[in-house]
Formats: sequence, structure tokens, C-alpha cells
Amino acid sequence: MTPSSCDVTLCGHRLGGRQHICAFVDSTDEQYQILNPFFLEGIDAGEDVVTIVESAFRSEHLRRMRAGGVPVDEAMGKG
Repeated sequence: MTPSSCDVTLCGHRLGGRQHICAFVDSTDEQYQILNPFFLEGIDAGEDVVTIVESAFRSEHLRRMRAGGVPVDEAMGKG
């Protein structure tokens, strides 16, 4: 894997190299205000998006992604 294939983008800007992004938020609403655009940017770039959440939170997670415009049903073969 070349370094350029590991580049991370954030808000449309390529960070370059190998990166890790961490965000501190005050609420779940704020969390999805950050995550949904990040998910959409990856999808628009043709990247796979994988999210891991506790099973008890799965339905809420999917609801919040859908509300943010993330094409969850298409990705899960339901759209």
C-alpha cells in the first residue's frame, strides 16, 4: 500500500500520509454533525465506509446516518 492510498481527507482537504482523526464532542447530535459529512465524503470518493457500534445502538446509529443524508439503505442493498 503506497502512502497516497492511505491519505485521509477532512472537510475536503487531503491530510496526506497516514493519519488518525479524533474529535471531542459535547453531544450525540454534534457527533453526527461531524460524522455524517465525513461518511458522505468517503462515499463520494468511492471509499468503503465501515462503522462499528454497540448492537443496542445500531437502530439509532442508522437513523442518525439516514437523517444526515448517508445512503445507508443503498449500502446495505435495501435501496
